[in-house]
Amino acid sequence: MKYSSNKNEKKDKDFSELDKLNKTEEKLDENPDEHLDEHLIEGRNSILEAFRSGRTVDKLYIQDGLRDSVISSILREAKKRDAIVNFVSKEKLDVMSPGKKHQGVIAICSAYAYS
Repeated sequence: MKYSSNKNEKKDKDFSELDKLNKTEEKLDENPDEHLDEHLIEGRNSILEAFRSGRTVDKLYIQDGLRDSVISSILREAKKRDAIVNFVSKEKLDVMSPGKKHQGVIAICSAYAYS
């Protein structure tokens, strides 16, 4: 009988781990970009340099209404490399930005450079 209670405890623990995994997957489904901190670049010059160094940028988020020479250069580089460009509110960028230093621009890069 002692073994069966240990098995039940193990099953409960396994189900608990499975529940945690399912909840994590649900969060990823809700906002997949939220979990890409290690592939996120924020700031105008950082993103421009990422493009110029050949880093693969998948998505670019630019604050609505921003138009200046650096933003124009970023958009030009994004167009050359077929990056997806989204114009979003400052509030959306604030939510996406872990350091809140986005300067109106956030890039989501590939995990690996494909050649």
